[in-house]
Amino acid sequence: DQMKGRAIEDAEFPLMLDAVDKVIPEYADDWKHYLTGLWHSGLRRSESIRLSWDAGDGFEIHQTDLFWKFRIRAGKQKNKRGQLCVMTPDFAEWLQRVTPAADRNGLVFNPIGHKGWRLTDSEVGRVVSEIGRAAGIVTDEAEGRCATCHDLRRSFGTRWASRVMPA
Repeated sequence: DQMKGRAIEDAEFPLMLDAVDKVIPEYADDWKHYLTGLWHSGLRRSESIRLSWDAGDGFEIHQTDLFWKFRIRAGKQKNKRGQLCVMTPDFAEWLQRVTPAADRNGLVFNPIGHKGWRLTDSEVGRVVSEIGRAAGIVTDEAEGRCATCHDLRRSFGTRWASRVMPA
């Protein structure tokens, strides 16, 4: 089976950020922050909107040692076991740079919709797709699909594939 999309290229990502101003100008800074977080983290959309600086919804940033990690609390994944997962250095550095230590509490990302409240997982997906359309980034010619959250995840995987040794 063929993929339903492709990775967004480095030169295309700034086009997505620019398109945010057209799609959701009233919350443009929050959405640019969110898209940049997806670009650097490789998180799934559902994971990204749950990610917390503290205990939150069981998916949080573990900041207690030299290398930041993702902490998944027991019971919040299929195997019912807690786990610490590696976070890429560029995502950790970006988070540290854009989030002052005093603001590192609650949710990491707060995608707000046109009506002023936090969006659900599927609503976030629709807004990101709208941003991809506004940017003119077609990721599936046959289906006419434009850039999505999953295409940002593919981009992360493509960039990191050459940096990491396979298991």
